[in-house]
Amino acid sequence: MNKQDIIKLAESHGSWSMSDFQSRYFVVNSQVTDYRRVRQALLEIETRTAAKKQIIRDSKRTEVKLKIKERDLAAEQGDLEKELILLDIDQLQYDMSVYIKKLRVVEEELEQFAKLIMEIVSTVEDLETYKEHNEKLEREYWIYRMAKQASVDMVTTGRIGAGNLDSIAMMAPQDQAFTIGSALVSSKKLTAGIHKIEEAINTNAGLLDSKFPGLFEEKDLIGLLSDKKEKTDGEDI
Repeated sequence: MNKQDIIKLAESHGSWSMSDFQSRYFVVNSQVTDYRRVRQALLEIETRTAAKKQIIRDSKRTEVKLKIKERDLAAEQGDLEKELILLDIDQLQYDMSVYIKKLRVVEEELEQFAKLIMEIVSTVEDLETYKEHNEKLEREYWIYRMAKQASVDMVTTGRIGAGNLDSIAMMAPQDQAFTIGSALVSSKKLTAGIHKIEEAINTNAGLLDSKFPGLFEEKDLIGLLSDKKEKTDGEDI
């Protein structure tokens, strides 16, 4: 293999789409709850659908321009003028090849995000519910998200950072308690999991035998869904 082989492959393949792993864990899963994962995937689909329509329009427009240039070439008598037209034709043909590659990337990513949604939502009727904000699930999402961020602070610095603590303080007192309680549970679980992995490495045991519990799970939201108390605004915990 040489430099030209690499350049040829990169040029022939063109645009590179996100992998399923990247889409799943670093785009959709960054939203931490299924409700927000679905809405994020729908947003990604909306963006790529708009991009797809624009690519198709640009491609059709380029096709027409190419036909015009080919017509101009057939009618042109001057040699130098023909050379300029041929350069324009070459550029338009290259543009067409780029649109084809971009369209392939968009189609691949649309497929990936649709697949992620279908793993969570089973029916069109259920999917329709995601068109509107669900205040209960929004509340769960923000408690879950802030708890995750706070737990990372506690594991890395030993305390909740000023920025995250300020955000938590703006929540209702009951939600503050849920968030900090969940963060405490999660940080302890994470620390214990890291120690198990460390022990496995030190003893040359299999890493998977450490039973690492993962960073954060929805069940770490302490009693959120079963709690019946009404939250009261304007009080501190």
